[in-house]
Amino acid sequence: MTRSVKALTWVLAQHYDRSMLTGSLILVVDDQADMRALLRDMLQMSDYRVVEAVDGPSALAAVAEHDPDLMILDHMMPKLKGIDVLRQLRDRQSHLPVILLTAYGSDAVTWEGWAAGASVFMDKPFEAAELLGWVASLLQKPAPRPGTGTLSTHDLMSHHPLDPPSGDDSE
Repeated sequence: MTRSVKALTWVLAQHYDRSMLTGSLILVVDDQADMRALLRDMLQMSDYRVVEAVDGPSALAAVAEHDPDLMILDHMMPKLKGIDVLRQLRDRQSHLPVILLTAYGSDAVTWEGWAAGASVFMDKPFEAAELLGWVASLLQKPAPRPGTGTLSTHDLMSHHPLDPPSGDDSE
């Protein structure tokens, strides 16, 4: 996996302004220590800073304390499900990009995640390249439009995470 993550980091560097991404703070929330360690190592190898939380309440506290640039959030956790964490974030007018992960994917859970405000919904197991692509893409998304507090459909769907950003004519 180490070689594939390094290769993906190189590919992303060709398509994204890595100086904008390097050092971004990502909050990883999962009740499984091995999953947190996997995500932490993968993200740190791609030059991201990582803060971890073990459940929903500690995730909400970490958002307030650390002001992360992005959150990777597990759906099924004790105390507070990932979707409930999302709802609380959105109730607080938070526009934090969130990648919601689940091992229990179904259409109903996917729609519930989208409705709660997930930026991206991914099933476990996931491909490291796909996750890192979404991370890079979400970190480069424009901020909400001034005065609206919302992103347009175009803002959210402007490109696939591994496509070059718009305006890049290199092919």
